[in-house]
Amino acid sequence: RDTRAQGACMILNASWKLIKEHGFETSAEFRREAADFAARIAEDVPPKTTGLLVNSLAKLKDVAAEVKPEGWRRIASCVHRAYASVGDANFERDREKIRDLRGNERGSFAERFADSGFEVGQFDGDELTATFQSVCACDPLVDALGDDTWRVISAAVADFARTGAMSPDSVFATTTSYNALRKRAPRAFAAADACDVWEPLATCALSRLDDMNPIFVIQTLDAAKKLPEYREALDKVGGSVSGWARLAERLGETAGELDAVNAVNAISALGWMPFLAAEMSDEGWNAVLDRLRTHEAVLADRRLSLEAAMSHGHDVSGAAASGAAETKYAEKSVSGLHLIQSHGGYDSYGKAVREKIAECIERIEGKMDDETRAKVHKRFEKLSS
Repeated sequence: RDTRAQGACMILNASWKLIKEHGFETSAEFRREAADFAARIAEDVPPKTTGLLVNSLAKLKDVAAEVKPEGWRRIASCVHRAYASVGDANFERDREKIRDLRGNERGSFAERFADSGFEVGQFDGDELTATFQSVCACDPLVDALGDDTWRVISAAVADFARTGAMSPDSVFATTTSYNALRKRAPRAFAAADACDVWEPLATCALSRLDDMNPIFVIQTLDAAKKLPEYREALDKVGGSVSGWARLAERLGETAGELDAVNAVNAISALGWMPFLAAEMSDEGWNAVLDRLRTHEAVLADRRLSLEAAMSHGHDVSGAAASGAAETKYAEKSVSGLHLIQSHGGYDSYGKAVREKIAECIERIEGKMDDETRAKVHKRFEKLSS
C-alpha cells in the first residue's frame, strides 16, 4: 500500500517536472483529475512520501487551485500523521552525520554525507524539514492546517533542533520556511513559541555556520532581520563569543561569492541590524562592499534587475510587480547603506570603511535614472521616519 502511494506521488512529481522543463501545457481536465488524484491518495501516503505529495502541489499551482476543501482536509490529515509519527529514533541518521562531521576534516557537509547509505525507508530529520519547507510553500495547505497540526509540526521541529544534529540544509529549510510564513500564518508562530523552537534552532544555526554556504548564511541573516523571535534567540545562545560576532565573521568569509540579489540582502541585513554591523571587521566590510560594487551594473539597470529577480523565483507577473522589481535592488542597496550610516556607532566602523560606504552610495546613485533616484530617497525617508 505504501509502495503504491509512493508511486502515485512520483507520478505527480514527474508531472510538474515535465511542465517546467519541457513547457508542457495542462488542460482543465488534467488539472481537475490531478487534483482529485492527489486528494484520493493522501489517505495512504506514508510519512516519508508526504513531502513529495505536498511539494508537487506547491509546484503545480494550477492543480492545487482545483483541489476541493475536502481534498485539502485529507491532505492536511496526511501532514498531521506524518509529523505525529516522528520520534527520537527518526533522528539517529542525523546524529550519525554530526558524529562523523566532528571526526572528519572540514569540507562540504553535503559531499561527505550524500551517499551515507542509511535505510531507504527511514524518515529522518532532513526529510522532516524538507517536508516542512514544502508545506510552507503550498498556500492552500497552509490555510487548511489547524492549530493541532501546527503544534505537532512545531514539536517535531523543536525535537529535531534539540538533538543538535540539524544539517546546514535543515537549518536553511526551517528558517526560510518560518520567514515565508511570517505574514500568513500566525498560528504557526504561536505553535513555535509554545514548543520552544527558536533557541534550539538558533543554537543549531550557529553550530553549523562553518558548513553553511554563502546563500545559507544570507538566509540566516535575513530570517534574523525579519523574525524577532529568531533574532532574540540568536542573541541569547552565542556563548563566550556572541552569535552576532560569529555571523559577522562568516558573512565576511563568504561575501565574495554572493550574487547581486544576495549582496544587496547582506547590505540590508547590516543596515537593519546595527548589532551585526558593529561586529564586522574591516576585512569583512571590504568583502561585502567590494562584492556590492561588482554588481553595480545590475543594481542600476532596470532590465538586469528584473532578470535578477526572476532568477531568484520572485513573482514579476503584471506591470506593478515587474516595475517594482526593476528598481528594487537599487532602492534596497542604497537604503541599506544609508541605514548603516545612521547607526549610533557608525564612527567606530573606521574611516576607510565609512569612505567606502559613501563611495558605494555615490557610485550606485550615479548610475540611476532620476525616477529611480527619487524612489530610493523616498524609500529611505520612509525607513528612517
